[in-house]
Amino acid sequence: MTIKNILKITKKELVSYLNSPTTYLILIGFLTLWQYFFFKNFFLIGEVSVRNLFNILPWFLVFVVPAFTMASFSAEQKEGTLETLLTKPISELELVIGKFLAILTVLGSTILLSAAIPLSISNFGRLEWGVTFCQYLGAILTLAMLVSLGIYISSLTKNQVLSLLASAAGIFLLVISGQESTASNIPNQIYSVIQQFSLNQHTQTLNRGVIDNRDLIYFLSLSAIFLVFAWLSLLRAKFGSKTKYFAKLWLTAIALTAIAILINMVGAQIPGRLDLTVNKIYTLSNTTKRILQNLPDVVNITFYQSQQLPDQIAPLVRDTTDTLLDYKKAAHGKINIKIVHPDQDPALENEAIGQGITALQFNVVSQQEYQIKKGYLGISVNYLDSQEPIPSIQTTDDLEYQLTSLISQLTKKEKPLVIFLSGHGEKTTFSELAEFKNELSKQYTVEEKQLDESDPQIPEGTKALILAGPTEEINQKEQEVIIDYVKKGGALLALVDTVIASPQTMSAYANSNGGKEIPEALGITINPNLVYDLASNESVNLGGPLPLLVRYPMWLRAFAYESFKIDYVTLPWPSSVKASNNDLETITLLTTSQYAGQQTQNYNISPNQQWSEQNLGLLNLALGAQVDQGRLAVVGDSDFLTQDFVGNAPANLAFGLKMVGWLTRNSLDLAEIKHTSRLNSPLIISSKNQTALLQYGNMIGISAVVLILGISWITTRERRVRQKSKILT
Repeated sequence: MTIKNILKITKKELVSYLNSPTTYLILIGFLTLWQYFFFKNFFLIGEVSVRNLFNILPWFLVFVVPAFTMASFSAEQKEGTLETLLTKPISELELVIGKFLAILTVLGSTILLSAAIPLSISNFGRLEWGVTFCQYLGAILTLAMLVSLGIYISSLTKNQVLSLLASAAGIFLLVISGQESTASNIPNQIYSVIQQFSLNQHTQTLNRGVIDNRDLIYFLSLSAIFLVFAWLSLLRAKFGSKTKYFAKLWLTAIALTAIAILINMVGAQIPGRLDLTVNKIYTLSNTTKRILQNLPDVVNITFYQSQQLPDQIAPLVRDTTDTLLDYKKAAHGKINIKIVHPDQDPALENEAIGQGITALQFNVVSQQEYQIKKGYLGISVNYLDSQEPIPSIQTTDDLEYQLTSLISQLTKKEKPLVIFLSGHGEKTTFSELAEFKNELSKQYTVEEKQLDESDPQIPEGTKALILAGPTEEINQKEQEVIIDYVKKGGALLALVDTVIASPQTMSAYANSNGGKEIPEALGITINPNLVYDLASNESVNLGGPLPLLVRYPMWLRAFAYESFKIDYVTLPWPSSVKASNNDLETITLLTTSQYAGQQTQNYNISPNQQWSEQNLGLLNLALGAQVDQGRLAVVGDSDFLTQDFVGNAPANLAFGLKMVGWLTRNSLDLAEIKHTSRLNSPLIISSKNQTALLQYGNMIGISAVVLILGISWITTRERRVRQKSKILT
């Protein structure tokens, strides 16, 4: 086998594809539909990411790849040109690889043309290029595997239509294997086999921005196996399946396949990955490493994992195991990991239940019946005589945060005191702010306290006060005590609503008792306005018989302080803030885009209104400042940390933790981990013209490149043919 021969075949095949107008029609149709379905929801999601572009790609490859591979050998065999081709000094393996590279080049180049999409959207927000590179790498690896499968199937038959249908069916099975919808319709025993070949399982990690050696092994080994089988198929057609030569080759192929399977099995046990995300969100954070390196004693972590879990849980089990191994490595002997299978012994099941691990229920199809099976997937963290569980693992997005916070909670001797003020209609830690309080409790001692109106005193040792959306008057004595506390070295987080919005009545009104006097006395004013942002905002459902999502400028995606490493925070109906003391040095904790406006009177919170585009500009929504010896953080909204918002906007919770960490000068900031909720940068588009240009510019522009190249190539070829004909004449 020589590279020279392979390149000759590749060139010959490329020319044949480029000479065919059908090639350009298929590619233009593929690119147009692919982009259409991507942009269909892109602007509603409002994030600078092309992940969904690659999530839907395999469904289009089901049709596109067979259209190119169906004739690779079927046509050669039917027309009798395969025998002629093989009489030349070219081996069967060189022919297989050459045809494979030609199709991979045509389709791979077409996919790479879509790079215009991330390039264009990066002008409207921060795009993670490392993640985008991984997504394109995953697309090319997926394409290579599917092309090799298509070539193998084409080598089995002379019928191009049969080759097309069989290739499409094979690729379709690879795409749907591993999907939850498939798992619920196939008996578990059969699904266990199918799931091993799941594309979904191996593209997930790459689409997140992580290159895992197990995924590389999967794609490369399967591609090689399919190409080897195509080679064997040609040899069988040439020598017959009963010759000794073919028998030896067949044994060699079986051995190579066995080696490939063995490599996959061994590789699956050896985690190794490269995290290309900007903030290394799939790598242990510095906070976690510092906590693990300073553990006072050994921490024992037990991973309760049933062996008979549905196969769609396999990626979750794999990621959890990898994370635990990372912890063990970073702790340098201070972390012990133990894996227990509760479904193997009733005593182990009782142990798991006693450790606080809850049973999960799964729907499984068996013998044409739905069965509900029980399984365990949870973690118990033990330190000395103390124990805390993670009852069930449903996602690994916040697994590091949960583990590190439990370890910190168990090993930390003393926690700083944080007090939520009450008695003035504030939001409470028992209802609206329960989740925020729960997360703070992992690092602080959290109390809710009502100051004595006649003799208000702040408990000694208090590291920070939190004033969360008061609606009743705070008397002068209380104000003076709080102000004095901050100036003498304390810290205050003031979440102030100067305007209260009521979504039930679709109205808003000024709040004269919002507690704004305290931050004003310390140098920061909260304006009595409602801010909206025409470029950076969330979508809301208008309800009705058919769900309708529309952009809502009064639910802002505000940009956070750069050191907090949070892309955006969702703020509902906020007010702007400003420094009223010119000598006060402030830091901007939250700001709008440059397309923000404000309502200063006659407040209207309806989504169906004509938003004024006059006097738009940047507005600050949260400020921080050093006030004498203390610290102050002020946000013109208190709703963003309530239960209604933190569930769908985990970055809000992370931002709240970050502010408290900044106020208390907490060096071990768990919010550094909490913010890795996989949020992408918000898409900043200020007009419909920009939306149309971004969508149709890409859809038309990319397809136009293919069309122009096709016309140029074909017309040039025809001109050369005419010139050659004239010379011969």
